Amino acid sequence: MTLLPNFSATAESIHELRNNANSLIETIKSTFNTGIERELRTFSSSEVAEFTGIPHPTIKKKSKDAATTGYPPGIVNPSNGYRQFTLDDIIQIVDIEGRLPKNGCFILAVTNFKGGSAKSTVTIHCAQREALKGKRVLVVDLDPQGSLTSQFGYTPDTDIADTETARDWLSGDSDALPVKSTYWPNIDLIPSNLGLYAAEFALSNRLDDDEEYEFFEILEIGLSELKDQYDIIILDTPPALSYLTTNALFAADGVLVPLQAGMLDFSSVAQFLSLLGSTAETFGEDQSWAMFRFVITRFSGTDNEVVAGEWIHRMFGNRVLTNPFPETTAIRGASTELATLYEVDQRNPDKSRRLDPRTYKRARKGVDAVMAEISDSIEAAQAKRAKDLEANKAKLAKDLGVSADV
Repeated sequence: MTLLPNFSATAESIHELRNNANSLIETIKSTFNTGIERELRTFSSSEVAEFTGIPHPTIKKKSKDAATTGYPPGIVNPSNGYRQFTLDDIIQIVDIEGRLPKNGCFILAVTNFKGGSAKSTVTIHCAQREALKGKRVLVVDLDPQGSLTSQFGYTPDTDIADTETARDWLSGDSDALPVKSTYWPNIDLIPSNLGLYAAEFALSNRLDDDEEYEFFEILEIGLSELKDQYDIIILDTPPALSYLTTNALFAADGVLVPLQAGMLDFSSVAQFLSLLGSTAETFGEDQSWAMFRFVITRFSGTDNEVVAGEWIHRMFGNRVLTNPFPETTAIRGASTELATLYEVDQRNPDKSRRLDPRTYKRARKGVDAVMAEISDSIEAAQAKRAKDLEANKAKLAKDLGVSADV
C-alpha cells in the first residue's frame, strides 16, 4: 500500500503557504511589469475616436494642427506618421471638445451575494472604459479579499495598510475616506485588504449599543465629501449581504447585478432579490435606485448557457443587458498579467506578450458592447435625475412665488 504524503496543517504552515503565494505574486508583477509603477500603454487615434465618440478625422486634423487647436500632438511614429496618444492626451481632448455630460457624480454598486459572478472583472473593465471616455473615476473596493485592489498592482496583504482601506471610516475612527492614486491618471482607488473585515464587527457592535444607529448611511456620508471630484464612483461589494454591502447599496444611485447563465445562479437569484428587497425596506419608503440592471457574465455560448440566458431575459425583461460579458481566452490571458483587455498592448515588440489578434478583437467587441450599455444606462439615469431635479426646483419656486433661478 502506497503511503500518501502528510497533508496536515498548522497555523505556522498556513502562514508559510501565504508567504509563498505573496512571493509568487511579486515575481509575476516583476516579470510582467504589473506593479503599481507600471506604465499604461498609448492609444491610436482610431481608439481615441472609439472611446470618446469624437470623429476620427477631427482627431487626426486637430492633433496635426496642435499649435493652433490646442490639441495634444500625440506621439508620431516617424516610419508611418501614425499618432499615439496617452490617457492624459485623451483627457485633454475630451476637455477641449466638451464631450462629457455635466449631470453630477453617479455612484454605481456592482453586487451579487453569490461568489464567482465576475463582479470584480466587470467593475475594473467598467472603470477603465469610463476613464477612457475622459471621466474622473473613483473605484471603492469593499471586498476584503481585495481582488480589485490586486488589479491595480497592489498585493493587499503586503502593500495595503489597514488604515488605507475604508475600515477606519466605517468604524468611526477616521475623519475621511482614504484615496490612493493609480497608474491610470483619472482613476483613484480606495483599496481593500483582509483588515476591512474589522469594519463588519465595528458596525455590528455600534448597532448593538444603539438600536437606532443607522449603520447603512456611513459610506454615503464619506462619499458625499468626494463626489465633487469625480464623474462616477464604482463600488465593488463582497459576495454576501454584509454591513459593507448594505452601505454600498444605500450609497448607490444605481445597481448592476452580474450573474452567470447557469442553473445554480438562476435558482439563487430569487433569494438574492428577496434579501435585497428586505434590505431596501430598512432604508425607508423613499429608497429607490435610478438604475437597476443585470448583466450575464462568463458567457461562452454553450447550449445550456443560451437556454439559461433566455430564461433570465424572460424573467427580467429589458433590465438585462442585451450583450453578455464574454468568457474568453483573451480575458483569461490578460488576467494572468493582472491586466485587462484595455491594457493589453497588441503592438508590444515582445510578441509573446500579445494576444491572438482574432481572439482579442472578438473579446474586445463583446466587452465594449457591454460597457457601452452600462455607460448609456448611467448617462440616461443621470439625465433623468437632472431633469427631475429641475422640475422639482421649478415646482418649489412656483409654490413659493419666486424665480426658479433664485
